[in-house]
Amino acid sequence: MRTVKYGFLAVLGGVCSFLSAPPICLWPLLFPAVACFAAVTFFGSVRLAFASAFLWGLVYFGLLFDWVTVSSGSVLARIVLSVAEALFVAVLGVLWNGLARFFPSARKTFAQTLFLSVFCAVLWVGIEEIRSRFPFGGMPWGLAAFSLNDSPLLRLAPYGSVHLVGFTAVAAAVLGFWAVVHIFAGKRFLAVGSGLLAAALVLLPSAFPRHFSGRGLSPIRVGIVQGNVPTKEELAQGVGREITVSENHVRRALSLIRSEKVDLLLLPESASDLDFRTDPQAGALFRGLAKKANVPVLLGTQHYIKNLRTNDYVLLTPEGKIGDTYSKQHPVPFGEYLPFRSLITRIVPRAREISLDMIPGRGPAVVKVNLRGKMLKIAVPICFEVAYTSVVAQAMQDAGFLVVPTNNASFGNTGEADQQFAMTRFRAAEHGVSAVQVSTSGISGAVDPQGRVLYRSALFTADSAAVKVYPAKGHTFATRTYFSRLIAVAAANVCAAACSLSGFAAGKIRARRPRR
Repeated sequence: MRTVKYGFLAVLGGVCSFLSAPPICLWPLLFPAVACFAAVTFFGSVRLAFASAFLWGLVYFGLLFDWVTVSSGSVLARIVLSVAEALFVAVLGVLWNGLARFFPSARKTFAQTLFLSVFCAVLWVGIEEIRSRFPFGGMPWGLAAFSLNDSPLLRLAPYGSVHLVGFTAVAAAVLGFWAVVHIFAGKRFLAVGSGLLAAALVLLPSAFPRHFSGRGLSPIRVGIVQGNVPTKEELAQGVGREITVSENHVRRALSLIRSEKVDLLLLPESASDLDFRTDPQAGALFRGLAKKANVPVLLGTQHYIKNLRTNDYVLLTPEGKIGDTYSKQHPVPFGEYLPFRSLITRIVPRAREISLDMIPGRGPAVVKVNLRGKMLKIAVPICFEVAYTSVVAQAMQDAGFLVVPTNNASFGNTGEADQQFAMTRFRAAEHGVSAVQVSTSGISGAVDPQGRVLYRSALFTADSAAVKVYPAKGHTFATRTYFSRLIAVAAANVCAAACSLSGFAAGKIRARRPRR
């Protein structure tokens, strides 16, 4: 009976966590999701905590990763990725179980309740950081902070990024959980104290001042171009998909500059899958666009090196010459390159479509653009790179604003585009800068330095817009302290993990004591 109850709570928690995240965005449900996680990890055996936490994670990621099935053409790929991420959650469940043993009086004293809540939140953030890095460079999709763009906790982003926002949310949720436990135990003082502190953690950040990095340069008008990607049925006979996508974007860009005056044109990742620097037809299209617009143009293309390729974001000057270039430094495993190629292609035949492995570029995700005689640095993490706190933080050290070029066409009408745009919103608030996401097929959008949406396109439509952007001068505390914050997170997790392991040891000692 206990196993059934724990299984139900784990499934309920995973569903609530999914509903709190994009595209549903019912952010208050994150708190009952974490509370369910606490309920299934605090009181049972280690095995039950591991199994229940794994089920919680499997449900959450299984629902969140709907786009994996569409992009890979395989349900198995979605299951494998969900299982891999759920294993990290299972480890977290075991660590929380150890903490509950280390603080066995949490039901009796407020101090114990507070320390347990804090240490649980520390470990949550630590596991999120680990799974954001391992294996194959990590998968930071589904971090708690990305569900909280519409909550008061977003105001904490400029001070501590995903770490502080996630920590505060989880600590509040665990405190709220204990408030309920104390109510059923008849401990009104502890219940009120825990509940009030949980509410304060969630609501007080709304009193924090809205942060942005200041206005350095005068505003610039940026043109956002989403040309759309044709279906197989829409392609003209004998015409390649790559050149059609390029023509769509050039056509939409020309339409925009006829009606709007812009200082900079932004096109998405894969606006030219043919390398326009070497392909005559694609080169004529985009160089002609730059000359007609008479403004700098940024666009995505591929550079082919024998059996390998890089994913580039390239500056075209108003004269049609190649300027600065950034090559994606964090290619997506199983999406842009294939580890264990022979094995994977047997399991997922569609993986053979990745015929050329992508290799990483070097350096920060920054391109330099000459605007009005001044050199402006723009952070340009490509596609999934916006999910990686380290990639964006390194790029934002001296960049004026953020551009996220992406190609979401292979994910269909799933939640992937909404989830990525939520990350772009969060990064804008984190670094106190304007942000633009520009996609081949949506979602494209513009965000102000507080994470508020100024413009947003629909999926699988051709669209464009001209938006005003204020290049920032200066940085937020979160931008400046990224590396030192990682050290603090690591140190705190060592302490919390030590307490958890000590909890298991203390539990064994207490079990051996003779009962009186």
